[in-house]
Amino acid sequence: MTPQTTFWNFISVLVIINLIGCTTLQTIEAPPDKLHEQIRHENLVKVGDEIKIITEDEKENQFVVTAINESEIRGKDVTVPIDSIVSLQKREFDSNKTTFTGIGTVMLIVAALPIIAVMALAL
Repeated sequence: MTPQTTFWNFISVLVIINLIGCTTLQTIEAPPDKLHEQIRHENLVKVGDEIKIITEDEKENQFVVTAINESEIRGKDVTVPIDSIVSLQKREFDSNKTTFTGIGTVMLIVAALPIIAVMALAL
């Protein structure tokens, strides 16, 4: 493997780590009755959102929303009545994580350049 290939593999891994760090599951802080109201009338959950729901019977469901109406939220192979939801987490972009991950990525690239240069000279 050439030093150039090693460098670009390293950069690729750092970019992937950076992208993974950009989103996180955010807990929606609200009592169940308020949560139900927000889901029904405030577009809290939309088709395409990745969510994690805990229901009254303590079952956890994590899925991408494929449909939503006044009474239920649906994903692939799962339907959850809105009135049974006691906790909701939603995958959202996290600007703080993105900023710090980006800074860390740049620092790692700068730190790796001398190592890669030494590897190239050793060949």
